[in-house]
Amino acid sequence: MKKLIFFDIDGTLRSNKNKAILPQTKALIKELSQDTNVVLGIATGRSYARLGVLKELRPLFKYLVLCNGALTMQAKKTQEEKVLNEVCFEQKDVMQVKKAAATNGIALTLFTLDKIFAINLQNDQTLNNISSFKGEQKLVLNDAFFEQQKVYQMVLLHEKENDKEKIQQFLKNMPQLKAYFWDSGFVDIMYQKIDKSYGIKQIKDLYPDHQLICMGDGPNDFEMLKLADVAITMGNTKIEDLKNIANFVSPHIDEDRMYDFFKTKKII
Repeated sequence: MKKLIFFDIDGTLRSNKNKAILPQTKALIKELSQDTNVVLGIATGRSYARLGVLKELRPLFKYLVLCNGALTMQAKKTQEEKVLNEVCFEQKDVMQVKKAAATNGIALTLFTLDKIFAINLQNDQTLNNISSFKGEQKLVLNDAFFEQQKVYQMVLLHEKENDKEKIQQFLKNMPQLKAYFWDSGFVDIMYQKIDKSYGIKQIKDLYPDHQLICMGDGPNDFEMLKLADVAITMGNTKIEDLKNIANFVSPHIDEDRMYDFFKTKKII
């Protein structure tokens, strides 16, 4: 049977503890990529600028669903990568979040195709808790920025105990938006219609005869696992509901047994 397989990155392909893709996972991806009946894809909350963690495995993935589904790309080779679909934030929505974040003293970062911007929220001064993504640039938002950049994702950072409640409260006034909260303190802000399944559906339409397999571990993986013909939840997930909707639950990522798991379950 032909297969279309999408992997989440953090906590699925890549061990958060070891900050690396472990040997069995590498072996699995390399073997799958050599099977002419398998098409590989990435479905991640990461932006295009933050795919370096895939290292030598990156060219093995034909499709990229990025920024939680806001950006979908075909990625045979780096020089041939192209955007298949994109949903960008409107300026008014970014400014609304910026104003609320500034009022509550919460850091805001914006992700474009290949850049990361930390927004100076108060009197052009960087907040103490500004996030520190690699390669991040700091700036003040203005009309010129939106004329030159497409914003695919907004990320807030909650550090104080009541920051999460503040974010949840001000998002009630923004019904067009939703949030994924992470234990690390980051909060992904998306349009209501956008999630990983939104991007995957567009690619699945190109492969109607392929079985869709999706694998993930986080709160932003619910929709794609529900969409999948075969849903695989990582054993290291902290979300029991993800396990409840899965066809299979894998070993914990740090056990480095992913290749054996796929073989045992006859997924490959």
